[in-house]
Amino acid sequence: LMIDRLRSRQRSAVRDQAWQRGQVMEVAGAPVVDAPGADEVVASRQRLNALVEAVSSLPPQTARAFRMHKLEGLSHAETAAAMGVSK
Repeated sequence: LMIDRLRSRQRSAVRDQAWQRGQVMEVAGAPVVDAPGADEVVASRQRLNALVEAVSSLPPQTARAFRMHKLEGLSHAETAAAMGVSK
């Protein structure tokens, strides 16, 4: 039983190392993580909440123009035409 456990642990270690090599990029032998750090995630959420609050406090037409231009990707001219106002 001990030999079986040892072999099982060795196989698991080899399998885990192979998976890690396929998933993690290394630079100069140090792993590089693609995921942002916890502090970056919290800061991003705070910025997003501030943006949502700022847009929700805008007058309705201004908020609509902002959404059309910044979120939907319309140009200033396209946004103005869609809203029936001058550029």
